[in-house]
Amino acid sequence: MALYRHVLQGTYPGEVWTFGVHSEGSISLAAAQTAWANGVTAFASVAYLGDLCTDVQFLEITTAELDAGTGGQLSKVADPRSEAGTNVSGCLPFQCAPVVSLRTAMATRSGRGRFYAPSPAVDVQDGGRLTPTAQGNLADAAEGLLGGLTAASLQPVLLNRTSLDTTPITSLDVGDVIDTQRRRRNKLVEGRTSRVV
Repeated sequence: MALYRHVLQGTYPGEVWTFGVHSEGSISLAAAQTAWANGVTAFASVAYLGDLCTDVQFLEITTAELDAGTGGQLSKVADPRSEAGTNVSGCLPFQCAPVVSLRTAMATRSGRGRFYAPSPAVDVQDGGRLTPTAQGNLADAAEGLLGGLTAASLQPVLLNRTSLDTTPITSLDVGDVIDTQRRRRNKLVEGRTSRVV
């Protein structure tokens, strides 16, 4: 059985964001990439793109086959994407990221995973929380994303980085609190204005 890492990459003005998931299955790398493409198409639903400002762009999808014994990359394919947010209001700061939590049958920390979605538009939050509609749109989009994999007989899994064991993902959820993704914040080049005292 093959182990795959699927990644979606996009941009904000001058900045890059990425997230990914793992899957296992007995299909080829090319077929796994097609499944990921179908999942990303479902993720980029009209409703979800309506919650992203127009500065959020999808650029590329990749699928890499991993060595199940070492976790090393064996081969990789990439394809361009061209989806973009359609909300004309401004973006929240780019490090503000709703989280899609991935659940397994294991009740331990290693049985939970997550990925950070792109920063939403300012008008899909209220008091620092996602509106119920935006929360539902992201959950539906993430379900479609993983559904693209399962429809092709791939099992979305969590990969333990230490043991390289995999655990099947059984459900997902989206909270209404918008998190901060420090990696995205660290990539923002900060301009400063100073004063003499």
